[in-house]
Amino acid sequence: MWNNSRKIKTLIISFILIVTIFASSLAFNISTADAHILIIGDSFNDYPLSYSETNKLAQTLKSRGYEVLELYRENATSKNILKGMFNADAIIYAGHGGYQTGNYNNKGGSAKAPFAIVTSDSDYKWIWGVEDKMREGWNGELFYAPFKPGIPVIFLHACFSTGWVENYEVANPIETIYNFSRMFTGSGANYYATAWNGAEIIYDFLNGAENFKEANLQNWETITRSTLFNGTLIWKNTGGYAAFVGDWKGTFPTAIETTPYDNQAAEEWYNSKRIKSSTVSFFDVSKGPYYINQNITFFEKSHDTPYALIKYIWNWGDGNILYSDTPHNINYSYNAPGIFVVNHTVWNNQNQSASYCRTIEVINRNPVVDFKFNASNLFPGTPINFLSSSYDPDTGDSINSLKWNFGDGSSGSGPSLTHSYNKSGNYTVTLTATDSFGKSSSKSTKITINPPKVVATPKPDLIITSSRKSGRYLYVTIKNQGSAIAKNFHTRAWYGQSSSKNYKDIYTSSLASGASVTLKVPYSYKNGSIKVDFFNKVSESNENNNLRKF
Repeated sequence: MWNNSRKIKTLIISFILIVTIFASSLAFNISTADAHILIIGDSFNDYPLSYSETNKLAQTLKSRGYEVLELYRENATSKNILKGMFNADAIIYAGHGGYQTGNYNNKGGSAKAPFAIVTSDSDYKWIWGVEDKMREGWNGELFYAPFKPGIPVIFLHACFSTGWVENYEVANPIETIYNFSRMFTGSGANYYATAWNGAEIIYDFLNGAENFKEANLQNWETITRSTLFNGTLIWKNTGGYAAFVGDWKGTFPTAIETTPYDNQAAEEWYNSKRIKSSTVSFFDVSKGPYYINQNITFFEKSHDTPYALIKYIWNWGDGNILYSDTPHNINYSYNAPGIFVVNHTVWNNQNQSASYCRTIEVINRNPVVDFKFNASNLFPGTPINFLSSSYDPDTGDSINSLKWNFGDGSSGSGPSLTHSYNKSGNYTVTLTATDSFGKSSSKSTKITINPPKVVATPKPDLIITSSRKSGRYLYVTIKNQGSAIAKNFHTRAWYGQSSSKNYKDIYTSSLASGASVTLKVPYSYKNGSIKVDFFNKVSESNENNNLRKF
């Protein structure tokens, strides 16, 4: 049986999801180069939903390139969890919360510390929060959580974490949140908790939220109120199901900042004295994305109490190292694209050191491609001048090659070219620009080459503009409305249906373009037909307008 003074009661909650990204520099000389996401689900092996929720989240993170360490059910021992916490960038816990018998009545009364993370250990060797430290089991030594500084702790749908226990809000929610969060914030973490389902806050980060402020605004319940407790701002809406303690600018790690779990280093830490050093190395970075030859600001945030820091070393990851004996923010730029691990080591006047590193991705942007050509109404054989206006957007980078494809099987290179097409049709002109790092981009434009112009051969066009009968004569006016002279043609007038009977022919030797002539023909009939160029001797532009009746 348990001793009455040490009885522990387990409060089974609907769902606890703790996301933590902690940091502290330990006397054990922790390297911050290795980092991962730790996921713990259903540690008491009695809550399948907590397993399925964390497993789904783990698969999502891994599909996006994150390094993930998963501990489920019987594997979620206190030792494995603490080792997994070592140097972790995030910890996701779904299971139960524990409290000591007599510290809460389970009906909305006051809740008193300490609170625990329940593990799978059969001897109830849970992880307890005692003020700003942790303790393994009931009699273990106190130690600070072995995480990086300045990162988030997130509880989702968790009793106590928001001041709620199942269907009751505790009588002292602000104090409860403060006490529950201290074992995490004591190691420099940002603490976020919500009772809503779905791990929404994590997906907000994965979908682009830059920090807790942005993620909070996207959540179902937006936290807007704060209360000062023991010198700490506790953010919680009245009666709400979400809480926050820390810096709203805190972020969730990116995939490139995570590396595989280092079991050997974690084992060495677990077996050490777990003493927290006073020396802390840390820096922040100006907001990306980062481009080549662009200044990136590194904000110095290392500190030591009570000793003085006397040496600052920056290893930029590109072969360059900066040494300084004073703290200051630094602007640094990379002259090539790539992924660089920036390692910052500080030393105090007791010859103690601490290191912190962060991954920086420097991007080489694509060349911006554009061009124009100087002609319209294009025809085969027309010389066309093509001129590139392409450029590289990165400072210090340049376009090394410009290659043209004219879409007719021919190509060329250079900033400007003259080209002509042999045939009419639609062609696609493509210009490809490549920068000094071999990165290329292209632009294509369609161009139309019209069929060749057909120059018409000048021809006459004879028409009858008027006809009238006066006395014994028929007067006929003929006009050449064509573009060439008409020569040696006859005009016939006849009566009746047959043009071979009762007719008169009049010969005209020539009629210039645009000229008219009136012919006088003896004709005794009052009506009939007239056709100019009756024998079709003249090649006209229109052969169908020679006949007229009168």
